[in-house]
Amino acid sequence: MKSKYQKYFMQFLSEVQLIQEAEHATYELSDDLLNCVILSGEIFGESTYEKIKKIGKKYNLLMMDCDLSILYRES
Repeated sequence: MKSKYQKYFMQFLSEVQLIQEAEHATYELSDDLLNCVILSGEIFGESTYEKIKKIGKKYNLLMMDCDLSILYRES
């Protein structure tokens, strides 16, 4: 079962790494919850966070935030 989620996690990573606003985020597959990704670091904007969650949902992965900073750019 764990290998199934590792495969999903790798597919998830390949997609989220394309999001420029999340280039300073880190992702880790939880040891305790097989289908949970721990998200930390910095991202720009709430919409980026929503994109990441949507991609996670696509692969049946839960998102858990740990020391995540959502930054906003001044206009």
